[in-house]
Amino acid sequence: MKTNKRESTNTIIERFNENQRVLNKRVSKKNHKSIFIDFYFKNFYKNNQQP
Repeated sequence: MKTNKRESTNTIIERFNENQRVLNKRVSKKNHKSIFIDFYFKNFYKNNQQP
């Protein structure tokens, strides 16, 4: 049972890593700047809102 669990977790991790690689390629090509800018401006407006 332990070996089977170990194998299954390894396969899950491998799949996750593959998916992350694909997502990172897509994001870095298209949306990396816009995601950063959105994040920056959200924090900027949160920190500088007037009551």
